[in-house]
Amino acid sequence: MTYTLANISLGQVQEENHSVSSNLDTETYPMSGSKDIEALDNGNVVRKITIRGRYTDTSTNVMNNFIQPIDALQNGDQNVITFHSDMWDLTTVGNYTSGNFLVKVEHFRPSIKVGEETSVEYTLELVESI
Repeated sequence: MTYTLANISLGQVQEENHSVSSNLDTETYPMSGSKDIEALDNGNVVRKITIRGRYTDTSTNVMNNFIQPIDALQNGDQNVITFHSDMWDLTTVGNYTSGNFLVKVEHFRPSIKVGEETSVEYTLELVESI
């Protein structure tokens, strides 16, 4: 399989980063050190996935063939889409053995260098969601 977002090929993925934060509620007491802090895990776990990659095409239609379909996913009323990770597809235990994550797009940053219009470098920031 290849890395995809909503069945759109992501080309050559160069970096995949997962950040899972628990948003712990901490309670401190006067005249106590950090070893005395009580941290409560009341939910609110957020997984953010950052993808950096390069997509190359045979023509200067990169804007139409790659950027526009991903750009269109951010429309003010996003539906949940599937991000497929080749890295996570290799796992044999846990919740993501298929390599699929249900996500919404938080940021998409394509970058085309002048004179290199057949290739685009990009950063995608996704949030796991239902």
